[in-house]
Amino acid sequence: MRKSPNKLWAFGPPLSLLLVAFAYYVKVPAFRDSVDRRFPWVKEHLAQFVPEPTVVMIKDPGDPAEKNPAQPKPGDASLAASSAGKKTTKAASTPAPEEPLTMERFVANRALWPKMVKLRKTTEFPAVLHNKKIGTVQVLAGSEVHLVAVEKEKLGVEYQGGGAWVPVAETDLTDQVKITSR
Repeated sequence: MRKSPNKLWAFGPPLSLLLVAFAYYVKVPAFRDSVDRRFPWVKEHLAQFVPEPTVVMIKDPGDPAEKNPAQPKPGDASLAASSAGKKTTKAASTPAPEEPLTMERFVANRALWPKMVKLRKTTEFPAVLHNKKIGTVQVLAGSEVHLVAVEKEKLGVEYQGGGAWVPVAETDLTDQVKITSR
């Protein structure tokens, strides 16, 4: 005699889909925004499960007050009064002159690259729809484009999914980043 399967197994696939959708809602902000726009009632019921974003403060490593906290900051009267009786000598510290930024050093250090550059000249980009080229687009001078790659004298830039190589002189890169010609 054959035993019939348990009727509760029919709830398994829909429940697993709901669990995956809930996990995406909690963890992926873009998915959450999309769902909230279409179904505002979901936000009312699930917002309590979404953790607050954490904000991390990053201090500037170039701040001299952070490097040597023992030295009083200008205008700190309590520290200045306590150290008034002590004899202090200051060593004349001159910062070492930085080497000028060359194009080779700029290309090698991606942290120096700006995210966007402005075009100085109208440029043709491929028009892309669903990752397929459907034509070309004339992007006017003054438009901002994403900086993707840098080679010797050319920049790989992207505009709404279409990419092109543009000479450095046709962008405002040298205005944003002081690069010498050496």
